[in-house]
Amino acid sequence: SDSKALHIIGGDVVYKCLGKDTIRNEARFRITFTMYRDSKSNGALFDDPATFAVFKKSGSAYVFLRSLRINVNNVKDIDIETNNPCILVPVNVGVQSGVYEFEVTLPIINDNYLIAYQRCCRNNTILNLVDPGSTGAAFTTEITPEAQNYCNNSPTFNGFPPVVICVNRPINFDHSATDIDGDSLVYEFCN
Repeated sequence: SDSKALHIIGGDVVYKCLGKDTIRNEARFRITFTMYRDSKSNGALFDDPATFAVFKKSGSAYVFLRSLRINVNNVKDIDIETNNPCILVPVNVGVQSGVYEFEVTLPIINDNYLIAYQRCCRNNTILNLVDPGSTGAAFTTEITPEAQNYCNNSPTFNGFPPVVICVNRPINFDHSATDIDGDSLVYEFCN
């Protein structure tokens, strides 16, 4: 049977190193996927449980290692703040977040690990996708050999982007991130 969840808005994923076992040559990480959904649509709720996959890089490809089924936690509505008294939030706009958190122990290797979550579908009101109702999204993080060896952590975003913006009005949003290890962060634009 077909089911389509017209609700995925976006998400982010971070990891934190919980420790390194030098005798077993492995590192333990806490992985946190935060997903955002359109809470005012008639779409489905968050996957509960959701399936996450762990891959190991092998040459130019990734090899599947295992999957994990994780329940969603901390489901809550996001306050929609515009910081502009001229902007009224439409009654049919709402965002909800849900958190998937798990720990994984990985042998330290000289290649990247990739941890991924994939989900169909996007909101049909998205104009820059050919068929948003049939287009999914993949959320991934790579854990490099350096992160494994030095028990490094991923950066985290400093703020949540605006939900409501006005057409033909400037938007100024600081989409910076913080790295608790003091690593240099590089930003890149793409099509």
